Amino acid sequence: MQVPWYRNEIFGFEVAEIYNAIFNTHLDLGLDKRTAKIREEESLLREVCQDNPDHFNLIQQAVKVVKTKSLLRRKRGLYDDIEQVLDNYLREKEAA
Repeated sequence: MQVPWYRNEIFGFEVAEIYNAIFNTHLDLGLDKRTAKIREEESLLREVCQDNPDHFNLIQQAVKVVKTKSLLRRKRGLYDDIEQVLDNYLREKEAA
């Protein structure tokens, strides 16, 4: 489910969070160390993007697109998907 969401640029939801909220549980899939590492990377990226917080979101979306393509074991269309993320960012910037 997560992969199609990322493919369609829906980055605000995560299947694991929804599952945990519905069933009032916390699945321990051994990802706590990985999650901690990701949170540390996000914190550093936020620090670097402090002057331009919207750059943080742009980079996060691009990284998620790359991860999604990696999960699919298919790099075809990667550049197009990243270009689409950038185009959407620029459109939002122009509209603001």
